[in-house]
Amino acid sequence: FDTMGNGWMNSAVCSNIHDMLEWLKAKYHIDKFTIIGGSMGGSGALAYAACYPEDINGVLALCPCTDLKSYTEFLSRTAPEDPLAGIKKDILDTILQRFDSNELKMRAVSPQYYSARLPLPVFISHAAGDDLIPVENSRKLAELMEGLYEFEYLEMEGGNHDTTVLPGFARGLEFLREQGALK
Repeated sequence: FDTMGNGWMNSAVCSNIHDMLEWLKAKYHIDKFTIIGGSMGGSGALAYAACYPEDINGVLALCPCTDLKSYTEFLSRTAPEDPLAGIKKDILDTILQRFDSNELKMRAVSPQYYSARLPLPVFISHAAGDDLIPVENSRKLAELMEGLYEFEYLEMEGGNHDTTVLPGFARGLEFLREQGALK
């Protein structure tokens, strides 16, 4: 599918993915999908589920960015000596260019602002020591979703951006099976 110049989710990318899933539904007689993603892919999984909840059985998001505006503010404070400074600058430049530095466009793809449109099983995992996407992103979304839906949040002590990949993925799959989102 086409990410329209980069991987950050937007309505055009959601529509493109929807078209692809519609093709898969017709060809393979599939009703719904469980969508899984990590980092930017976790953000995209949440965004797609909010746009097309009728397509989705459940979401597993590892270390997602859930608010692009606060994330760009975090990235802009990166010290030059930070070992990830180059990566963070590239991410910041891409986001600002993709969304024309427009806060409303950023909000449109930030799960914190549409958590009420995620009426399906959602599992999120994040490491407390993540220095690429701050854990506060996931904490805030977890706070907004707690008690509203079939939802689970797993936060791992310390760690880094990739720490939750194996344990978060394993627990997320187990949770989605428990909710009937996986067969």
